Amino acid sequence: MTAVLENPEVNDAPALMTEVKALNLPDLATMNRSADSALRMAKSFVIQNDDDYALATEELQSVKARINKLEDTRTGITGPMNKALKAINDLFRSPMENLKAAEVAIKASMLTYYSEKERKAAEERRIAELAAEMERQRIAEAARQVELAAAAERQRIADAAAKVAAAAKAEQDRLAQEAAAAAAAGNAAAAAEAERAAAASRLQAQLDAQQAKERDTEAQTRAAEHSAALRMESSVVSAAVATTAPATAKGASVRGTVDFEVTSLISLVKHIAEHPDLIGLVNVDTVRLRAYVRGLGINANLPGVRVAQKQTMSVRAA
Repeated sequence: MTAVLENPEVNDAPALMTEVKALNLPDLATMNRSADSALRMAKSFVIQNDDDYALATEELQSVKARINKLEDTRTGITGPMNKALKAINDLFRSPMENLKAAEVAIKASMLTYYSEKERKAAEERRIAELAAEMERQRIAEAARQVELAAAAERQRIADAAAKVAAAAKAEQDRLAQEAAAAAAAGNAAAAAEAERAAAASRLQAQLDAQQAKERDTEAQTRAAEHSAALRMESSVVSAAVATTAPATAKGASVRGTVDFEVTSLISLVKHIAEHPDLIGLVNVDTVRLRAYVRGLGINANLPGVRVAQKQTMSVRAA
């Protein structure tokens, strides 16, 4: 189907192309010879007096006239070409803009959907990681309670053993005194019996101390094994995998890029001034700087800017 455009210049595009094909180009060799001749003359021209200066003015006017004529010839050729190019660009502009707008709209919808799924997945990961961390803390607290209970049990065993040892020591002291008193009274049999009982008490105290030590070691080992098992369990607790999968489609991909926004130009410039190695981050606005300098003239005074007078020659074409 052929599109009918309202713009007459666009509708005239085929005719303009025919006009471009029909263009007659000037002879390049002739143009070069004329220009080369003018350049050789200009390079050999020496001004020694006012007559030479006036002659140079006439020659310059002649050169300007030839430049203008050559420019007219050039624009006579490029004019139809530019009009044809404009017509072609106008021909494609509207559908191209609509298609690009469609591309932007679809991408925006896709990115919105993709970002929402990413947000849901991130939220799921956050909740799962929070739950995992709470479970790790629960297990760690259980291990701590096991260790505290073991410490209390060992303290109870130690206290009980200390009581038994103290009682045994008191009994041994009593028997020693009894044996001493019997020996002093000349009752050898009673003294021997007291000494035998003291020896038996000492042996029993040693057995009680050994049993208390074994119970303490058993309690310590049991608690260490239980605590180690809990801490191992804590170390392998991980967050559950997010159930929301990323958005995927064949031929489409999302790439993350880092962007920036200058929120304070003054702060940025101050930072660059303090760090000269970052000077490449800024460019001089030559258009505004030129307007500023022209406004103030030769007296413009800006640190880091050299202002100088520049003279140019102006002449009308012959």
